[in-house]
Amino acid sequence: MTEHWLPIVGYEGMYEVSDLGRVRSLDRIDSSGARRRGKMLKLLIEQTAGQTQYFGVRLSKNSKVWPYRVHRLVLDAFVGPCPDGKECCHLNDIGTDNRLENLRWDVHKANARDQVRNAHHFNDSKTHCEHGHEFTPENTMHVSRRLGGRKCRECKRQRDIEYRERKKRKKV
Repeated sequence: MTEHWLPIVGYEGMYEVSDLGRVRSLDRIDSSGARRRGKMLKLLIEQTAGQTQYFGVRLSKNSKVWPYRVHRLVLDAFVGPCPDGKECCHLNDIGTDNRLENLRWDVHKANARDQVRNAHHFNDSKTHCEHGHEFTPENTMHVSRRLGGRKCRECKRQRDIEYRERKKRKKV
């Protein structure tokens, strides 16, 4: 498999990104006139509040350093700028897998559907409902096949009983 390289938008002649998610600097002469030899950049691990990890790099231009996430650099170079209302989606939900074939611009809802499909959604690891009832096949209702939501049958049964009792008290 051949790795393809394209210039990073805004850093043409200085940095390139590959379709495998690697970033390199190019041979160049810096602002002080010194000759700089190109090299593969070290990828930095960034952790989000949701425990998702992404690879980032720091790019320098005009003596200023700016942080970038690698997945955005790949999509900007190979697909184009992010359309309004879209975000970067990893098909396999692995934030450090920045191969072009794993990335796309899409809406946030599609990103959430990917998490459910790939069993990476934070609710997938829950074994009990908020009232302590176990999620078993007999006690689990699937409320949204498209989004993969689920609810506890026992909690629904108890809510239904309370609702019927309230209705009876109102009639009396």
